[in-house]
Amino acid sequence: MRSNHKWIGCWLCCLILLTGCLRAGFGLTADTVDARPPGDAAASDRLASDRDQTDHASDDRPAADDRLGADVAAADRSGVDGAAVDGADSDRAASAPYRSQGAPTGTLAADTAAAELRVMTDIVSFCAYEGVAGIPYAHMDGRFSTVDGLQHRATVVGLSAGTTYNFYLRCRSSTGVANGDDYPIAFSVAPAPAVTAIYRSMGPSNTVPLASGTGNALRLTGDAAQFDLPLPDRVGVGDLLQYDSNGDGYIGALAMIVGRVNSQTYSVRDPDGQPLPDMVGSTNLWALHRAYTSLVEMVAGIGNIGIAPALRDFDLGDYDLVADNQVRHVACYADAVDEEAVRLFGLLTDPSHYLRIFAPAAPAEVGVSQRHTGNWVDTAFTIFKHSSVLDSVFLVEIGHAVIEGLQIDVRGDPGVTSIGVSVYPNLNDAAVDVRGCLIVGHSDGTSVEHFGIEIWHTPSTAQLRAYNNVLIGFHGTASDEIALFADSGLLLAYNNTIASSAIGVRQRGGQALLKNNLLVDCDTAASGAFEAGTDYNGTDAPALGYTVDNGGNAHDRLGQSFSFTDVSAANFHLAPADNGARDHGTNQVGGLFTDDVDGVQRGAVWDIGADEAAP
Repeated sequence: MRSNHKWIGCWLCCLILLTGCLRAGFGLTADTVDARPPGDAAASDRLASDRDQTDHASDDRPAADDRLGADVAAADRSGVDGAAVDGADSDRAASAPYRSQGAPTGTLAADTAAAELRVMTDIVSFCAYEGVAGIPYAHMDGRFSTVDGLQHRATVVGLSAGTTYNFYLRCRSSTGVANGDDYPIAFSVAPAPAVTAIYRSMGPSNTVPLASGTGNALRLTGDAAQFDLPLPDRVGVGDLLQYDSNGDGYIGALAMIVGRVNSQTYSVRDPDGQPLPDMVGSTNLWALHRAYTSLVEMVAGIGNIGIAPALRDFDLGDYDLVADNQVRHVACYADAVDEEAVRLFGLLTDPSHYLRIFAPAAPAEVGVSQRHTGNWVDTAFTIFKHSSVLDSVFLVEIGHAVIEGLQIDVRGDPGVTSIGVSVYPNLNDAAVDVRGCLIVGHSDGTSVEHFGIEIWHTPSTAQLRAYNNVLIGFHGTASDEIALFADSGLLLAYNNTIASSAIGVRQRGGQALLKNNLLVDCDTAASGAFEAGTDYNGTDAPALGYTVDNGGNAHDRLGQSFSFTDVSAANFHLAPADNGARDHGTNQVGGLFTDDVDGVQRGAVWDIGADEAAP
């Protein structure tokens, strides 16, 4: 008898070891499933899975839980300590599992990208799920993992903010009895917080206060800064207000102007775009400054030296717009001509968190416009490249930026390359907009290359979107004189007016698509092979000079006579009597814009070029 007991004991040990190995082989980790947004508020779409599909490759082939079922069932009947299961438990194993404690529920944090589905069963079971209701257990794709048959887990990924998810669970007992109804798990991911707009001003070399509190009291209530007397018209968004906030006789607080109501009332926030505490009473101890004195110092986070030293480093080391959930708007003021070329680098951006450099113009931004009017204005903000340290006035290396409404002087220095805006990010998802700018070429000598705007040496998926720009005068002694140049990536050029240039648009590499561009007085209007969809471009030349993939450019306007306001003054606004470009464009520009170079809304039928003629 003793030898028989030894034999039975060894047999039980082997069975336990075998069961453990089988469990480890077929249920180690939770499945991970890619979650897509639901099709409606009630139920999510069927989810794509990145789990191993070999267990479910054929209906004839048993799933992992089938192969494991007999062994786990045997272990379940023998109990965790080897004791026999009574008749009632055996009967329970022959019924469908009871499910409970489903999770998660409620609302998860907005930054949740993955969640673990969990459920408990009262008997050893195998569980599965779907994103739609009413799917039989055998046809469910999403599988839970389990180590004891009672606790079940699966991970879903690809969750999005502001979305509700519904999952429907069914389980099958170790004896093969499956639930005939769904057990729902529903939860939401909170909406993402609104992106915060922050503003900074830049006035070239301007370190003196724009205004101060001598005889002009300041009151701060809520988001409003109110002054007893009007401020100068050149005060606007991005300007920095330093003031005594607590009556201790010292300037110790900062506020940024984010909007203008009138010359005495402005909307303000703290440097991070957050509300300010109310100020008790009023103060005459305040001064208003430009936040920066150059774009180069803006990139470096070096504040205006006219600001109190203890308050000056409001941006130093703050280079992650994505983590800060911000869009940074830098308003450029015509305090002087900016003679420093700028390299935009170091900022972490994405499509929702980007850098915008612009000239303020609207009354809600500034008392007097700092922007050109579609033709050269001496009182508008102007920037040019004074030295040959950089090839470009703007060298854009960050992934997401907007350059808007600037007046750019591109001087062709002898022996060097001179470019207005060079888009040069080594980022696959880069998308840079250059819009509403007036870019003028001046050849002062024999430069190597003289371009207005270019996209160069970028990944194939990077984009330059150039629209509503006026480019004039890229016609000199350089080896390459080109207003708009595509070397790599994707150039989308819409509604630009290009005049008096050797080559209007050149595609040498990458891809380029042109629509609604007006090319006048160019030696070669365009050259290269352009993408399908290129159409509705106009020129005074007998041919545009390009080829279009699969043709289709039937709406191009060739050999046209265009009427402008004043060509001798480089004013290329369309004259009311023009018939060459007026009402000959298309509004199919991917929804990027609806206005023109002056900010005027375009009509039902668009004009070709940067300007939408007055009706």
